Amino acid sequence: MNKYLDKLRNNKLLYIILITGIVLLMIPSCNVKEKPIKEDMNYEEELETKMENTLSLIKGAGKVSVMITLSDNGTIYPATDVSHSDASTQEKNVSVSGELAVVKKDNPSVCGVVVVAEGANNAIVRENILNAVKALIDVPAHKVQVFKSN
Repeated sequence: MNKYLDKLRNNKLLYIILITGIVLLMIPSCNVKEKPIKEDMNYEEELETKMENTLSLIKGAGKVSVMITLSDNGTIYPATDVSHSDASTQEKNVSVSGELAVVKKDNPSVCGVVVVAEGANNAIVRENILNAVKALIDVPAHKVQVFKSN
């Protein structure tokens, strides 16, 4: 009986090792994908849409329209392959499947924001909208203007 239990215990260990191995093999293929951005929507339009949706949830704001001005197109830091020789150093961009491999991408800087809201005639609502914009995209108050819509 002891021999049978030992074999069963050894088989359990074998099954645990086998399952762990399978799980570890599957981990690299489980890619978490970000919410896809509509191909026809650029960063500025996406930011405006998200902000409009968020600001319209503020009590008393009503219908909201947002316009954002960006100072640049952002910065892309490509992956590079550096080769050294005695006389010189060469640096080449790396591409994967025909596309430039990117190490880091910075979003464009925001120059200014204009918000037009139905409820902006109320000072408290206007202040809440201003504070929300400052918090959402980290811009100073002097770069944000809030107006009442017609």
